Amino acid sequence: MSEQFEFRLSNDGCRRIAFFDPGNSPWFLPEANMRGRWASHIDETQWTRYLPQDQAAAEVLRIVLDYVIESNDVGGIDCNDLVGRLEDAGYPLPTDEDEE
Repeated sequence: MSEQFEFRLSNDGCRRIAFFDPGNSPWFLPEANMRGRWASHIDETQWTRYLPQDQAAAEVLRIVLDYVIESNDVGGIDCNDLVGRLEDAGYPLPTDEDEE
């Protein structure tokens, strides 16, 4: 689990948000009328991690840099490994549906 505050946006089209507070550990999900609920965990496949653009770009570039260094120094990995690493970090490549 993250050691920092984290924000997630739902992928269900409802524009829900979830906040992770490392001091409290569970997730907080705001609801209508200034209410909300705490959840001990969320299905992270149903939520997209939100980072400001500059932080997200820096994280993607670190993943790519690590991949390039490993592929040059060690070998045995290919571009599918890079795609997998990006997806694991929450950066899936766009599908044909996303591009429309």
